[in-house]
Amino acid sequence: MNIIICDDRIDDRKNLSDLLSDYGEKKNYEFAITEYDSGEQLCEEQSALEACQLLFLDINMQGMDGLKTAMRIKEKYPKLPVVLVTAYMNYARVIDIAYLYQHSFRNILSVPLHLEHILMEYHINRIGHWSNQYSGH
Repeated sequence: MNIIICDDRIDDRKNLSDLLSDYGEKKNYEFAITEYDSGEQLCEEQSALEACQLLFLDINMQGMDGLKTAMRIKEKYPKLPVVLVTAYMNYARVIDIAYLYQHSFRNILSVPLHLEHILMEYHINRIGHWSNQYSGH
């Protein structure tokens, strides 16, 4: 699976990358992880975005924040699963949640991340709705 992590904080990128790599090794999943330190840099990488299967974006980045980056990417790649990540869940609550839903951003994860939830979010994004497997029915 081709995964992109975009976060302006190198420690946060490394932590998420390490978590994903460790999880992949334990579960025998192959993750190809590419890291970017800004939304502007990521938006210029068309070939990486075309190959990407799951994108993690920090909401609160300097310059082009995660929301603006996600909106720009979703214009060209509407089916790309995007997970917005924040260490500050209160910041995410300040954002108009209705606005996020209106633009199909239903995946906001707070740090520390739990990889089972991340991969569940990826599965939900791929099928477009909650399946019985995850809804508890």
